[in-house]
Amino acid sequence: MTSSSVAQTTAPTLLQARKLSRKSPCGSALLLGPTDIALTGGDRVAVTGSSGSGKSVLLRALALLDAPSSGDVLWQGKAISADLIPGFRTCVSYVSQRPGLIEGTAEENLRLPFSLKAWRGRHFDKARVCDLLA
Repeated sequence: MTSSSVAQTTAPTLLQARKLSRKSPCGSALLLGPTDIALTGGDRVAVTGSSGSGKSVLLRALALLDAPSSGDVLWQGKAISADLIPGFRTCVSYVSQRPGLIEGTAEENLRLPFSLKAWRGRHFDKARVCDLLA
């Protein structure tokens, strides 16, 4: 009897948070306790919890829309300095549960970033959007 081994490959980490936390703007309340997370390509993650438990706080901190009080966010293994945030945001999106940024259809809202300076040279790929939504 023979056995064969299958080589396992590990996908590289795309987005990682290390001890990420966030306090309220006045600094009196802890909104997000130290959190570690690592996401690789193809990962699908559900963030669940009761209202006010910090789901949006976590996601906004991961997207660097709200500055973390402590900890690090890494993109492809590298810390994201302030000058790299605009480029990082072209690779990571935060989609709010509230209605869109502008009046109009969902597609018009998805096209909006492609009109911004940071997205210059990129184009909206409707087929890719449909694939991701499927």
